[in-house]
Amino acid sequence: MNSAEALRNYFLYTVTPTLDEFYQTPYDVRKGRIAAIILHHTDDYIFLASQYHLNPYQRIKSFRDEKLSPAINCKYHSLIRDVCDASKHALLDRTFDYIASQDQVQATPGLFQEPNGFFAEASEVEVHSKDDGVIPLTLALRETYDALKRYLTNEGIL
Repeated sequence: MNSAEALRNYFLYTVTPTLDEFYQTPYDVRKGRIAAIILHHTDDYIFLASQYHLNPYQRIKSFRDEKLSPAINCKYHSLIRDVCDASKHALLDRTFDYIASQDQVQATPGLFQEPNGFFAEASEVEVHSKDDGVIPLTLALRETYDALKRYLTNEGIL
């Protein structure tokens, strides 16, 4: 299987169903983090399917920052990267765009978690951004997924 086929298969058979599973339970922090991790790693597959990986001086980070992010034009692309990295590493020791730690990815309070004692069902996972306030993770995932899908379609991968 060549790298373009691997990218197509990853996007269709790993990314899409993982996001669909999270959308069915948008209050599940674990599934939300996994969805962000899986979606973010699409960048690695795109990098390997591109000609840029053939240059020994080209790195995935510079490819993402200089080529891919401008091409997909999605404001939440960096947010998904931060959620992915913070979920894997707890604290980010690099410069971050949106969040610095995994505790900034939270579900809204659910039953028995509401401080005032009233019934409240957890409704969604939110990202508490340093500058942009509270962002629903489903929104960021959908917009980033749609942008990547458009990019892959325009590149003839999908």
